[in-house]
Amino acid sequence: MRKIIMIDCVYYQNLFCNGECFLHIVSLLNGTFDEAVGEQLVLNVLQTLTVLLAENDESKAAFRMLVGVGYQTLQSLLLDFCKWLPSQKLLDAILGMLVDGTFDINEETTIKNEDVIILFLNVLQKVCLSLSISLTVMCVKCEHICDLTSMLW
Repeated sequence: MRKIIMIDCVYYQNLFCNGECFLHIVSLLNGTFDEAVGEQLVLNVLQTLTVLLAENDESKAAFRMLVGVGYQTLQSLLLDFCKWLPSQKLLDAILGMLVDGTFDINEETTIKNEDVIILFLNVLQKVCLSLSISLTVMCVKCEHICDLTSMLW
């Protein structure tokens, strides 16, 4: 789909914006999928939205009206959908939305979609929280193993 959109980006951006198709794209995230299929779907939705919103303030405004400032509805769907630890691919896709394309840490880039800042920070917070919980559980397990080992000696 993204390849077709790229053939005439402005035409398809306007078509999707005027046809209120953003809702249909985002609603794909309402399904129940296993982790692998779900992650692929999330990535495709985010990458498609990136192409549809890139360099088009009217499309960004229409999408913001649909999902809220900071893309609150999209954020809720992503965080619900990503009950597992959000992956690096997900973070990269969100960073791509932030810069209206592909984010490259080695290149100087400009934020072109400020609504994505809040989305990115909240997903990143979930990653940090998940890592913190995982590390705490690992530390408790290690401590328990050390206690058991010391009892053997």
